[in-house]
Amino acid sequence: MKLPKELLEKVFISGAVTKKDLLQLLLTCKSWSAIAEKVLYKAIDLGDEELYSVDPSVPLAAANRAKLLIRTLTLPNNYSRFWIQTINLGWMLSFYDFDYSSQDPHISIALLAHLCPNICNITTESMTPDFYKFLTQSHRDGYLQHLQYICCPGYDLLLYNKHLWDSYNAMLQEFKNCIRNVLVIDPSDNGFPTTISHPMERLITTPDDLRMFPNIESLRVLEYSRMKLHQLDKYIQQSLSQLKLIEIQMNDTFGIQDQGSVVISVVQPQHRINQLDIMFNEPISQDDIVCMMQNYSSLEDLCFAVNGPMYDSPNLIDKTTIYQFLEYLFKIPVVDFGEIHLDIDGISELVQFIARSIQVKTVRLSALDPFNGDQALISLQHKLMCRKAASDRNEQIKTTACKFEVVLILDETSMLFSRILSAFKSEGVEKLILGPQYIQDNSLPLQITQDLIDIILDNYQLLNSLIFTLVEFPENDSSAPTAPGEKKHLDLLSFQECVITPTYLSELSRRFEYVNELRYLDSEVNQYYLNSENAKISIHMPYTTFNIIDFKFPAIRPYLIKITTATTSIGIKTSREQGLARLSMEDFIQFENANDTYQVDMICNAVSTVSTIYGSFEV
Repeated sequence: MKLPKELLEKVFISGAVTKKDLLQLLLTCKSWSAIAEKVLYKAIDLGDEELYSVDPSVPLAAANRAKLLIRTLTLPNNYSRFWIQTINLGWMLSFYDFDYSSQDPHISIALLAHLCPNICNITTESMTPDFYKFLTQSHRDGYLQHLQYICCPGYDLLLYNKHLWDSYNAMLQEFKNCIRNVLVIDPSDNGFPTTISHPMERLITTPDDLRMFPNIESLRVLEYSRMKLHQLDKYIQQSLSQLKLIEIQMNDTFGIQDQGSVVISVVQPQHRINQLDIMFNEPISQDDIVCMMQNYSSLEDLCFAVNGPMYDSPNLIDKTTIYQFLEYLFKIPVVDFGEIHLDIDGISELVQFIARSIQVKTVRLSALDPFNGDQALISLQHKLMCRKAASDRNEQIKTTACKFEVVLILDETSMLFSRILSAFKSEGVEKLILGPQYIQDNSLPLQITQDLIDIILDNYQLLNSLIFTLVEFPENDSSAPTAPGEKKHLDLLSFQECVITPTYLSELSRRFEYVNELRYLDSEVNQYYLNSENAKISIHMPYTTFNIIDFKFPAIRPYLIKITTATTSIGIKTSREQGLARLSMEDFIQFENANDTYQVDMICNAVSTVSTIYGSFEV
């Protein structure tokens, strides 16, 4: 029975069928589907790391692949060449002996251009002046007439290479009626960067030249000033109606330091911006926020990130603007907005407003060492379940995913963190993270109290993941919960770089009946052995059943792990050579007395699998 063409096409373009699979089938099958042939030849990548065993970055290897491709395309009754629309030349053009004008049919790109009349996209990992000159000449000779997308040269190459600018600009002029992606320089108010000499300025395409490209869809802009969001419209106005994507790369006036980037998606024909992707090297300002709310009311996807350190003069946003901006964000279906700086006053009320307004499923709390007065950073990521729900301010907005993060920049955080956690305790939080995503020099350990632990364990009913990073638990063992409430079932419980006593952890274990995976990370494990001759890493959770215990210790030296459960006691030794090997108790005691391995003492009710960097062990 023959499958329908539509079904065959779905099978061949699915990720389950790779190009390597198709090539092997091509060699072994008696009959060959035209649909499979189309999928195989539509895009040719001479630098495909998965397809080729030889290092794809070797220029000669890519040139040899081009030879084989041309031989295949010139076989009798082979019409595959008509399917080819995209060719990536890989690193072939960095081969120092490569001759663009060569008449050798096995290495000439000109022959590929002749054989494949439907090529619309050519890319290469190595852009050179000769590459663009070759494309220009081929088009004048009647080839590459359907070419629409040509890879833009790298910014760093353009700044110092007059010949590259010259050849790229000439290529743009030649393909101006069909090309759909263009790189331009916008000097803004600062003029051209000092790295670009005056004779080069005539070679550079600027936003004023955009109207000469009637089919432009994608625009890359190299700018030499801090981009102001209200300036985005000028790029749209200078272009014709096909523009869909704008990417702006900001640099300093020397063309050296990256100052950030902006990516814009435009919906035609109204020139409505529906996607905005921004990266600045400084916190967003109040002027930028106000401009965004006033000018981009139809966004469907908004991303903002700060690519750089926080300096001594952050841009604090006033409370009224923050509340207005949050309501603006709640109406956008997809948001990833990071690091809004605000004053610490009123942070509790702001968090309560967020908890009431939108369904937050992940909460992260962390702290940084204050550098210029007490402040707070908030970040919000969400995907709305239904955009219409955002229009009703009296009803909490439903989300498929929503993460809210608060970073407090002050010394004493426990009281504020308790208030923040209390704001979410009756909501549907599924994942709670106490501690930073990345530990930095100015990251502060969170000194949490028993009251804060009780807020989490007594109120977060839907919690399935609880992660502690750089957390210092109460030192007084008697403060641990002795009269536990409802016992928790978690998918993930994680302790990363934490300070917690075995006795306190043992009492805390009373609150966790079942945990699918326990992760225990301590990158400073060697400190245990520098400070004590016979110290053990003790993880005592006798009342908890685990499916997996994953020890995230560095692979500095072997580990001696003792697992004690309600029914058995086993010893395990790790090594690079043998992975995890079970020991008899006699051998375990012998290795233990030798004191030449890290020692881990794990007590739990039951466990199925123990995992380390050396491998895993089924208990």
